[in-house]
Amino acid sequence: MELIVLLLLVGVLFGLEDRLYVRQWARGLHYECRFSTDEAYEGDEITLIETITNGKALPLAWAKAEITASRWLAFAGSQSTIAGDTRFVPSFFVLRGHHRVVRSWKVRCLRRGVYHIDKTVIVTTDLLGRRTFSLPVRLHAQLTVLPRPRALEECVVSPQSLSGARVVPRRLFIDPFFVNGVRPYTPWDSANRIHWTATAKAGEIMVRSNDSTSDQTVAVLLNMQTRADEGAAIRDAEDVERGIRAAASVIAETAHTGFPVQFWANGGGADGEATTTGCGAGEEFALDLLRVLAQLHVTKSENFARYADQVRGRILSTDMVLITAYVDDALAEFVRERQEAGVHVQLLLLRVADAAPEGCDCAQYIEEPSDASAAGSDEEVHAS
Repeated sequence: MELIVLLLLVGVLFGLEDRLYVRQWARGLHYECRFSTDEAYEGDEITLIETITNGKALPLAWAKAEITASRWLAFAGSQSTIAGDTRFVPSFFVLRGHHRVVRSWKVRCLRRGVYHIDKTVIVTTDLLGRRTFSLPVRLHAQLTVLPRPRALEECVVSPQSLSGARVVPRRLFIDPFFVNGVRPYTPWDSANRIHWTATAKAGEIMVRSNDSTSDQTVAVLLNMQTRADEGAAIRDAEDVERGIRAAASVIAETAHTGFPVQFWANGGGADGEATTTGCGAGEEFALDLLRVLAQLHVTKSENFARYADQVRGRILSTDMVLITAYVDDALAEFVRERQEAGVHVQLLLLRVADAAPEGCDCAQYIEEPSDASAAGSDEEVHAS
């Protein structure tokens, strides 16, 4: 008899526990996550902060939230799962009554972009684990990762290196209109800058030394097409990413020199349209351009030959830095036409080209394999 009464009591308790959790489990349960900053650079380590609150007396044996983020945000110490470009990071909590838990994740920014964490689902059970409950939660965490500029002297090499002969750091920007003296010849100087009278007097090759003028402006033109025979779809997305990092480096250099700069690209818009910015100068304007680069999509509006026909009369800068992964006849013709119009064109190659436009000032943009911004790295960092 006592056993029957005990079983009835246990059954009543189980029933009450079940009813209580069915009605009350979600009351006072709140979850949010946010980044420690709205903006960072490639390679930076930031913090993602999770906060979960159980605002009732009823405890929760466990709760799970799965963070859905980009694969290019690496979470320290997590057993995350990557599917395509998405990273899934599980997070478990034990919640007493009237209890709040704050958890911080160290996050490494692997690649430029604008990242959102928009939603998650909180999964939990009753104390006996007989029922499973789920609660969808809307989130508003956003992070903009800017491409990290590099000093051009570190990543731009002279034409001699294109044939494997020698790698020489160099600068991109000179003023072809203002001469402030002469200096000894360097391997990356063009032959048309040789000052023959000074050469005869000095007994060594001397060239005109140029300085900046207030009228000098720079157009940074990124060719989103990665192959000369490319169709509608971009074939080498990593070349586009390297081109964006090269553009960031050039823009940062113009901010240091004070030259007004404008950015152009045959693609990158959300709907595949071309990208054009206004022209401005200074550190703050350069930062705005880096934000534009962070938001670029790996798309193109049209192949470069057609794009060149559209913009050749619209780009009015005295200097142009054309960033491209290849050189073909259409691109070389565009360069020659700009040079004949009096524009000082710098060709910045993302890959070694078999040939370059005759008389064009060419250089190569290189990156060390150990760069934090190197594509494809899913390196995790240690939790603090």
